Amino acid sequence: MTIEELAKKDKNFNSTVFISKANNMIKKLFNSVTLDELDTVDHFASDKVFNVFKSELEEAKNNNEVLIYDQVNIQTDINNVVEEDGLYKIICSVYCKFCKYYLDSNGKLLRGDNDNRIEIEKTAIFCKRVDAKEDIVARCLGCGTPLNINDNGKCPNCGRIFDLELFGYYLDSFE
Repeated sequence: MTIEELAKKDKNFNSTVFISKANNMIKKLFNSVTLDELDTVDHFASDKVFNVFKSELEEAKNNNEVLIYDQVNIQTDINNVVEEDGLYKIICSVYCKFCKYYLDSNGKLLRGDNDNRIEIEKTAIFCKRVDAKEDIVARCLGCGTPLNINDNGKCPNCGRIFDLELFGYYLDSFE
């Protein structure tokens, strides 16, 4: 399926907006590790993606290290679009540049490089249910509190995680 065909089927789809959101999601993943705030990405990352970042963070903590992703830049390109199993799947190449290093509790560099950025390419798959609700009312499905899903997707009142899968594209795979 082409991007144009997807836009006809998914009336809310705009490739420019999608790429901006995809870049922000992935950058937020890296930042959530650095800030030790993985709960802020749970609403848009599949369990598989979430657990990869969670494992990396836990490993650093178990070694009494602070993992830092710094100077993060993301560029996403759409490669393919498919419709299968009741999902729209957007397959993307993601070019990531960042410094990755580990500090001790006093801020001393233990390993890694805080001056030179690593450049890697990943494949990301973003999915959206074909039957996703078209009108997003950004309210907690538990208590009805208005939510800013771009902030962290967690209700400040009841703590329920906003399930982006019911409404929009989420990051299903990042390898």
